[in-house]
Amino acid sequence: QSRYDIKIKGKDSVFVDTMSTAISDNRYTHAEMDILGMKMTVLGRATQRRYSVVLYSQTRKYKVNVIDTARLNSGNGQTYTVTRIGAETVAGYPCVHAKLAIAGANKRTVITEDIWTSTTVPGYAQLKQFMDNAHVTVKMMQALQQAGCDGFVVKVTSATDQMSFVMQLVEAERKSFPASMFVIPADYKEGNGFF
Repeated sequence: QSRYDIKIKGKDSVFVDTMSTAISDNRYTHAEMDILGMKMTVLGRATQRRYSVVLYSQTRKYKVNVIDTARLNSGNGQTYTVTRIGAETVAGYPCVHAKLAIAGANKRTVITEDIWTSTTVPGYAQLKQFMDNAHVTVKMMQALQQAGCDGFVVKVTSATDQMSFVMQLVEAERKSFPASMFVIPADYKEGNGFF
């Protein structure tokens, strides 16, 4: 489970969102998100790497999402520069702290993030294997790996003139999940989601 804290500068409000992800030994995934008040669940399987299914609990609908791995792997023209800072402990995990500079396709917009990664987080090996089997080579993850900073993302901080953002791992554990978590519920209908 991860927690996202987003603060808009000049406002008193802080958005606190969460995401919980389950990865099974047979490389099925179940991710529950509550982002800006929109709840959804995304199901995936390594054996069906070009598809995911998005479930919308409020409307009891689902939609099949076709994953364009070529576009995902291309990074949409963005480039990533990683500077390794050093070793730190975050949320109880030994992490590598790095600065990540993300340049947009136009190269004029650069976002800088502090990122902490750890290979000791339970489930990281399954997540890495899932991505490898799905032929997902996200450029950001490649850049981190090439700099010796690969691992599960434990914490990310970023700030711009308009907002600040913190994502932190809350909890990771190995446990059993019911098979029903990884399939479309029988009472869901195919549809457009929130409506």
